[in-house]
Amino acid sequence: MKIWPFDVFAMASNGNDSTHEIKAGAEPFRKIHAAVGDRIDLMCEFHSLWNLPAAVRTAEALAEYDVYWSEDPIKMVNLDALADYRVACAFR
Repeated sequence: MKIWPFDVFAMASNGNDSTHEIKAGAEPFRKIHAAVGDRIDLMCEFHSLWNLPAAVRTAEALAEYDVYWSEDPIKMVNLDALADYRVACAFR
């Protein structure tokens, strides 16, 4: 299941996040995971709305829900930032 609960926060904050926004955006993942566990894969669509630090923080927060993949966490035009995201999210 692919969901995108963080878009509203990214658009309001110009790609920055706060602890409150991360917790609020992660809430649907928590609820779905609580209801079905690992019987389905969860994916997150970021719509390229985040800056690198915010995308990394959000991915870290989603790790506990075993998110299968995250799509377009940052703008795809910055290959260095994409490489940095990959390194930072190597915990997966």
